[in-house]
Amino acid sequence: MEPENPLLDTYILDQCTKANPKICFIPTASGDSEHYITKFYDFFGKQDCQPSHLSLFRPPTRDLESYLLDKEILYVGGGNTKNLLILWKEWGLDSILRKAWKEGILLAGISAGSICWFEEGGTDSYGDGQIAHATAKLLDLLDKQGALPKTILYCVNPNANYILASMIGNFTESGVRGKVQFGSAWWFNDHIDGMRRQLTDLASVGLLSNFIGMLTDSRSFLSYPRHDYFRRILCQLIGSWIKEGQLPPDMERWGQIVQDICYNNVVDYFDMKETVRL
Repeated sequence: MEPENPLLDTYILDQCTKANPKICFIPTASGDSEHYITKFYDFFGKQDCQPSHLSLFRPPTRDLESYLLDKEILYVGGGNTKNLLILWKEWGLDSILRKAWKEGILLAGISAGSICWFEEGGTDSYGDGQIAHATAKLLDLLDKQGALPKTILYCVNPNANYILASMIGNFTESGVRGKVQFGSAWWFNDHIDGMRRQLTDLASVGLLSNFIGMLTDSRSFLSYPRHDYFRRILCQLIGSWIKEGQLPPDMERWGQIVQDICYNNVVDYFDMKETVRL
């Protein structure tokens, strides 16, 4: 339902072999947004089809099963996946949609409307608050029991960078630099934009000079060029901050910080007593 890019919507219509098909929009995930519903009719009202929609807040009929099974296409909109699934189960739509699938009705959707058909999948519908609460609760419990070890928090969702980078400052220990670390950009974030964002977010709310740098994992020889890539990005980023006047042009000091992040800090963090520091 993007006015400048109708390819997905036209593709969905093309998958139906029946002429002038009945297509029903289900905007549950957006809370039955009026704006979203209007966008649906703005496009599909001009196509060779019979558009309608199902609002659970203002249902068109008590017999939702007959209403939906009368359609050729069911198109689910995006929004909050968690809320969508809860409401569907409450209204019995999960069972109705399974019946629609078995009867050969075309099921489609975008965002939450595409992931809702699967047994499992990743979602951002739970919000940052739950991530922050659960992580802080666990770390705090271990800290109160005197059982919190040196910990590195890795994040696969960059939207949580600020949460984790801020949280690590809550758990300190005398004589230990950066006991809880905000780990390097990893997995889905292991690229130039992900690395720059992780470093920038950590520098904004934490202490970059305590950072233990890039990780090595099971990818063996691929880890060596990755570390070089990380060092280049780190130096480029710090250099741009100096050039822009955000940092003082003390090359000796920043050179030492780069060495610490790329090598010395991890030697100290893991207490590698027989390893020579730079």
